[in-house]
Amino acid sequence: MQTGCSGCHGMGGGGMGPSVMDDQWKFGGDDETLFKLIKGTYPGQTMPSVFGMLLKDEQVWKILAWVRSIYKGDPSGIVW
Repeated sequence: MQTGCSGCHGMGGGGMGPSVMDDQWKFGGDDETLFKLIKGTYPGQTMPSVFGMLLKDEQVWKILAWVRSIYKGDPSGIVW
């Protein structure tokens, strides 16, 4: 809530931005890819790059851990 993720991703289930709770990951779900997506530095992504300027690396890792904690998809469908 503090970072504004819910503005696009709802409470994780999606909205204007995709759900982060299922196993349909456009760019993949490994840590390096998700870190770059959250920072807004992954090629071809649509995450606003402003997050990369506002969020410290430690905050990004905490967001990534939270995303992992709310995942509801098939564990075999995603690469952690």
